[in-house]
Amino acid sequence: NMFRISEISLKFVLLSFVYFVFIACGNKSTNTTDEARDSSYIKIDTSMVKVENPKITAYKSFVLQLDSVDSKSLQLAVDEFKRVVAGQSLDLGDSAYVVLQNFADSLEYELNIQLQNDTLTDFEAILLNKKPTGALLKLVNELKMSGFRLNAIEGTVYIALDRKFVLSQISMHLTEPMQRYIQQIDIENKEGFLNDASICISANKYVERLIWYENFIKENPSFLLIDNCKNYKKAYLTYFLTGIDNTQLYENEEEMKLAPYFVKAYNYVIKTYPDSELTQLVTEYKTAIEQKNKSLVNELIKKYIIKGWIYSQNTTLE
Repeated sequence: NMFRISEISLKFVLLSFVYFVFIACGNKSTNTTDEARDSSYIKIDTSMVKVENPKITAYKSFVLQLDSVDSKSLQLAVDEFKRVVAGQSLDLGDSAYVVLQNFADSLEYELNIQLQNDTLTDFEAILLNKKPTGALLKLVNELKMSGFRLNAIEGTVYIALDRKFVLSQISMHLTEPMQRYIQQIDIENKEGFLNDASICISANKYVERLIWYENFIKENPSFLLIDNCKNYKKAYLTYFLTGIDNTQLYENEEEMKLAPYFVKAYNYVIKTYPDSELTQLVTEYKTAIEQKNKSLVNELIKKYIIKGWIYSQNTTLE
């Protein structure tokens, strides 16, 4: 999908999208660190797609020879992308984008490894959300010109890919579904999802994300990155039904009393999207909880796992 997430220290494998998407909140973006790995369910935002078109093969070869630790390589990859897809079909543009995104994720990862080893630069201004000066300002400007930015979360500074930097240059070469997908991921990256094992978006916004994926998957079953969409939806739905450490499902687990956050989320989806698949699932699940039928709730969770709708709480995706 982009992207698996961290484990050269989760901070960087989730670096590709999935940390930004599932871990940061507010103005904080989305990459990950060992300490910040709140999600064991998210997969990277790019995928390895086998393509036989010689133009794609040549483009892969081009990006492989680029400097993988120089932020300026991103613009070189974008320029070559435009040359390769010029006059070609939008479908070929989508395939080339997957190659470009994989390279961008790899570059983002390597830049963060460099950042992690930087013991000379003072990042205090970034951590305190103040205006950078001196060497830090120079670094910020260099990254910005190359399509990256410095972010901070929970006391950790990291480099994040600015997807708008890329999309603004290549959108005309992509299909409408691919453009929508990239725009959605960019929104999620900016809004965040988890912060310190807490869900940091509103209940209504959470529902909207799930509905977006439900509709997008239905409308675009042959989408090049459809598996990534399904993985995101599955991850979101998992937390939607089970909660997470600091955003518990129950206000009182013994009495099976739903936490206000989930009461609002479940009521919102049922009222706003009565004909959605999500509403059908939530209705039976919420009813079982309201009936204090713990065994039925457990059976429903088991059913959802078996059907592949959610992840097992004991499963870590690699």
